[in-house]
Amino acid sequence: MPRPPPEGVDARPAAGWAESLSRLATHFAAGERALRLEFFVELFPNLPEALTAAGVGQDKSAPAMAALPAAFRPARRTGMDMALIEAGNAVAVERFMAIQGDAFGVRIAAGPTGWRPILEAGLADGSMIAAIGEVGGKACCGAVIMIGGGAAELAGVGTLPAYRRHGYASDLCSRLLQAYFEHTGAPAWLSADDEIAESLYGALGFHRIGTQLNYGKRPEGG
Repeated sequence: MPRPPPEGVDARPAAGWAESLSRLATHFAAGERALRLEFFVELFPNLPEALTAAGVGQDKSAPAMAALPAAFRPARRTGMDMALIEAGNAVAVERFMAIQGDAFGVRIAAGPTGWRPILEAGLADGSMIAAIGEVGGKACCGAVIMIGGGAAELAGVGTLPAYRRHGYASDLCSRLLQAYFEHTGAPAWLSADDEIAESLYGALGFHRIGTQLNYGKRPEGG
C-alpha cells in the first residue's frame, strides 16, 4: 500500500491541477496579466508538471530560507544611512522604484496591477516596510519586508551597480530585519537568487528550508 504524502503536501496528480490552473489563468487575464505563480516545490511536487502541460514555463528556481528572531545575527554597519519610506510619500516611492529598476535591469510594470500600487497599499496598511540605503545622500540600495500569514518575506533587495560589494545591501537588510524582529516573535523568510546571496543571508542567521519555483515564462516559440 502506498504511503500518503506528508501532512500539508499537495501531491495531487498533474492532471488534477488542470481545472484549477485554467480558472486561475482566467482570473489573471481579467486583470490583463499572464498567469504567474511562486511556490515551494516540496509542498506542491506535481505542480511543475501541470504548469508545463498548461504552457507556462519556469522563470527561476531559488533556495528558500528562513530565520527566527533568536537566530538573527546583525550585519556589520557600513556607514550607510537608512531612510524608511513613509506611506503617502510619492517622491520616496518613486525613488525606490527607480532603484529597483536600475538594480535589476528591468522596467517596472506601471498601471493598477504593477508593483508600485502594491507597495503603496502595503505601506498604507502596515503590511510592508520599505527602505532606501544612502551613502553621502545618494541612494545605493533598497529592500522591503512584506508581512502576512504569521511571517514576513524579505524581498526586492537590490543594489545599484556602482555600490555593489561594499556590504550595503546586507547592512540594509539587517536593519530592516532587526526592526521587524524587535516587534514580533514571528519568523522571516526569503528566496536567495544565487550562492552569493545564500551565503549573505546565511550570515544573518537564515537557513535553507526548501526550494521556491517561479513560473510565468512563455515557452520558447510560444
